Amino acid sequence: MTKKALFLSGALAAAYLVATGAESSSPGQGKSAAYPPPPGTQEPISAEVCTKTDCTHNVKIARKDDGTCQVVFEPEILYVRGVHNAKVTWTLDASVPPDFKIVTVKFKDQVPKFRDSPAGKRIKVPSGTQFRPPPKIAPDGRSAVTIDLNTTDGAWYYTFQITDGKTHCDRDPPLINGY
Repeated sequence: MTKKALFLSGALAAAYLVATGAESSSPGQGKSAAYPPPPGTQEPISAEVCTKTDCTHNVKIARKDDGTCQVVFEPEILYVRGVHNAKVTWTLDASVPPDFKIVTVKFKDQVPKFRDSPAGKRIKVPSGTQFRPPPKIAPDGRSAVTIDLNTTDGAWYYTFQITDGKTHCDRDPPLINGY
C-alpha cells in the first residue's frame, strides 16, 4: 500500500471508531476519560451532551482511601451544544449528607491567582462573556446555577467545592460549549 492509502485507511478507521463510540450508551463506551475514577471505584467516567435549556450536574461524594473526599459529578463532563441561554444547575444528590453545602463554584479566570498566571493570560474569551451571572449558590447551599450563553466554542474550567465545616471536597472540571 502507498503512504496515501495507509493514511486514508487509518483516518477512516479512526472516524468509524469515534462515530460509533460517541453514540454508544453501553457503560464505558462513548464516555470521556478526562478524569480518572475516584479511588476504589470501577465506574466509567461519564459525559453528556446537553441540547436543552436545562442542563444538570448531579453532585455526589466519593471517599478516598486516605479519608478525604472527592466531588463526583453525573455527568462528569457536561457539553452544552446547540442551545443558547442554557440554565446549568449543580445539585447535591440526596446521598450527600445534609450538613454538606456548596461553598464555591468559580470559573478559573475569575480567580486572580490563575487569571494573572501565564495560562490565565492566554484566555481569549473570559467566562464572564459566556456565563451570566457568575454561578450563584442557593441559600440552602444544596444547589448552584448559572446561565450559559453558549456563544463561543471552548472549555471553561471551574473550581467546585463543598464542605460540612470539617471535611472539604473539591473538583476542577470543565464545562464545554459547542454552539
